[in-house]
Amino acid sequence: MQHLRSTTVALCAAGALVTTLGIGTPSASADPAPPIPSATNRTATTTATTTSVPSNFVIDTMGLGRRDEAGSTYRPVAMTQLLLRRWAPSLAVDGSYGYQTQAAVQAFQRAEGLTVTGKLARADFYRLFARQTVRYGDTGDAVRSLQIGLARSRTLAIDGSFGSATLSAVRSEQATHGPCHGTGVDGIAGPITRMMLFEYEHDSAC
Repeated sequence: MQHLRSTTVALCAAGALVTTLGIGTPSASADPAPPIPSATNRTATTTATTTSVPSNFVIDTMGLGRRDEAGSTYRPVAMTQLLLRRWAPSLAVDGSYGYQTQAAVQAFQRAEGLTVTGKLARADFYRLFARQTVRYGDTGDAVRSLQIGLARSRTLAIDGSFGSATLSAVRSEQATHGPCHGTGVDGIAGPITRMMLFEYEHDSAC
């Protein structure tokens, strides 16, 4: 698996990026009945604390100074900021890992009993992703983060609502790239599925 790409390209204005990400109230939709039983109108699932990171979870460290490339559909920093809003609700989603994002990471690390460094290493990302596992019927920033990653390779609304289109996209991603990471197809976006979406390029075998 190739590593995440860092960049020094200047960001576009924060307001424009927020508009592009579709951050706001999720739009109403009329999804068909879900193909798998699931509760509706939920926010991101809280999972049990995980102390052991599986060997197939591999991701680069993210820290101060990291920026998303202007105009790119690859937005790992913005995706991370949306997830961090659970611990820092006022965090701006601007695609730039600045001091505000660093403080949000520290708040997350303190709340989760992790070593407070202000940067996200492998174990930190695993806990962040595990705490915000989402599935059909979920809504909110954790779903928006997921949809940004999924929209890189398909047309998908970034509306914060995990409906049938998002479910189909998750299953497709898992079917295509899951075998390289030892995961199957269940339509649930857990740590491994999110990790795959944070890859700049997928393994060639996938």
